[in-house]
Amino acid sequence: MMNGKQLNVIKHAIQSKKKVVELNQTWLMLNQDFQVGVKQGRELLLSHRDYEMLTAIYQRHIKVAPSVNITLQQDRMTLVDYLKDEKVGGFNVFADQLVFASVSTDLPLKTGKATIAFAGMLATTQIENLDIPAIQRIIIIENGAMMSRVFDWYMQLPIEWQSSLFVYRGHGSNIKTVVKLLKQVSMSCLVAFYGDFDPYGINIASHFYKIRPLALIVPYIWKEIRATHIDNNIHKYMKQIVQSRDLAVDQEEPIVLRELFHHIKTNQIAIMQENVNRIGRLMVLY
Repeated sequence: MMNGKQLNVIKHAIQSKKKVVELNQTWLMLNQDFQVGVKQGRELLLSHRDYEMLTAIYQRHIKVAPSVNITLQQDRMTLVDYLKDEKVGGFNVFADQLVFASVSTDLPLKTGKATIAFAGMLATTQIENLDIPAIQRIIIIENGAMMSRVFDWYMQLPIEWQSSLFVYRGHGSNIKTVVKLLKQVSMSCLVAFYGDFDPYGINIASHFYKIRPLALIVPYIWKEIRATHIDNNIHKYMKQIVQSRDLAVDQEEPIVLRELFHHIKTNQIAIMQENVNRIGRLMVLY
């Protein structure tokens, strides 16, 4: 069974009718499994017969001619118009979904406001469904466990932030969608990031800060935390610090990020978000 990437390679080759292509993994597979082309060093020579074989392979999987450009990164309901097996497409049903939680605020959709403020409830939707200008305050949460337990800790936030929409930072493709959302919310929308109190967490905050200015949520007693704190994980710190950019010495970083990173580095701190929650009261730094 061909995957979407391989079928795209075949489609572009048929459209361009190149006589020579670079011998990448797809072409090596086609040469070995279907005897397509003749290897010559790091290239593959293609003949008219080879293109007839490529067209036949393509038509085993695709319902339309190779001359028709289709995007395989679509949902399966759309892809059935083009693919004989819709699973060939590279689309992951949940890959680009935004995950929201709330304790009081409705989720603004183009079709109307959706009530999602229930303990343990997470709402997922594509960014295209959101009424983005209507979002007034949002907190990006690093860890999924914190999203599902928002009702257990939201009262540790300053009162003006307790009515925020909470959105999961995600992993993989989800992160790109959160970045897209961050670029589209209005400049009047208040945005904060709440993550692990460790080198990785501050670097994530730095990444978001480059997209637009935002506030940072940290333990209220962050200046008092030392390596000996009961919730500190020195082993995680040692692993992270060698893989993290030293924000403390980067003059292009906001002062608040430099100060936080300096404190974490000086005191060898790595406290995961769930443990940050154990510490209690939170504060918002601007």
